[in-house]
Amino acid sequence: PARHLVDLSRYSPGGWSRSTVIYTSRGCPYQCRFCSKIHGNSHRPFALPWVQHEIEACIERGFNRLVFGDDNIIANKTRKWSILELLSNYNVEYRLNQDSRGLEKTMAEYAYQTGCSEISFGIESGSQVMLDVMNKHATTTQNEETLKVANRAGLKTRVYLIVNFPSESVKTVDETIAFIERTRPDSVLVSNFTPLPGSYVWEHPQDYGIHWLNRDYGDYFLVGKDGSPKPTFAAKHLSFEQQSENRLRTLFEAMDDVILVVDSEGRYIEIAPTNPSLLYKPANELIGKTVHEIFPEDKADFFLESIKRALKE
Repeated sequence: PARHLVDLSRYSPGGWSRSTVIYTSRGCPYQCRFCSKIHGNSHRPFALPWVQHEIEACIERGFNRLVFGDDNIIANKTRKWSILELLSNYNVEYRLNQDSRGLEKTMAEYAYQTGCSEISFGIESGSQVMLDVMNKHATTTQNEETLKVANRAGLKTRVYLIVNFPSESVKTVDETIAFIERTRPDSVLVSNFTPLPGSYVWEHPQDYGIHWLNRDYGDYFLVGKDGSPKPTFAAKHLSFEQQSENRLRTLFEAMDDVILVVDSEGRYIEIAPTNPSLLYKPANELIGKTVHEIFPEDKADFFLESIKRALKE
């Protein structure tokens, strides 16, 4: 890519500073029903000398962190070993993006030794029913074990989830929430299912009970700026209201931060049970009290000023 034409310092892929995205392949050999397959059904790896050239080109431009954007870098295990060996020659930190299948203990440990700090996994759902409907050819047990392998090797784990794929129900959402509670990945990205043009669902909506498709492609995003997706489809047992409820339940469970509702006087009105361990005191001792009743005066003044400033903005 013509990196010299863009001020890449303005971007921080993966939330990292001094980082940039690099690709070592195009496409994916799997047939997940939600994927738009913009790169086709085959996996087309770049030659290793080219990958080495790309790594060195990024380093020369001052980047010491790389985010591998391949759809599935582990599609060819032998090749992944070769890429890890190549990376061992450079002092860079990197993040991988891959399917949950095929991560062995030795590979995870070697990835960590060569500079990998995090792996993002396309888990998609914690429900076996949903994985089967999505044609993932993976099991929840396999996904759970893969996350454990990565964690034991010292790697952080990021999990991608899709909610509201046709056939989603309260039960399958409960199963996904239970999966998150059991595995506790370091971060979770929850995407609302969107029947992207080119995907199997887009081509065969009747197979999934979809009776309405939004034809305004301006609404076709997975995660909006404000985090609120627009309706793109309606299906049996998946009304707009149910989709919203499913998404919010999964989002709240995936959050590691504390969510507080505080009024302009700094009084605690409501506390969402997302991560009680981060609270200064148990929630029942905070509700109805002001920050000045809880914290020392200097801290309380700071919090109250921040609240008032946020309300004005």
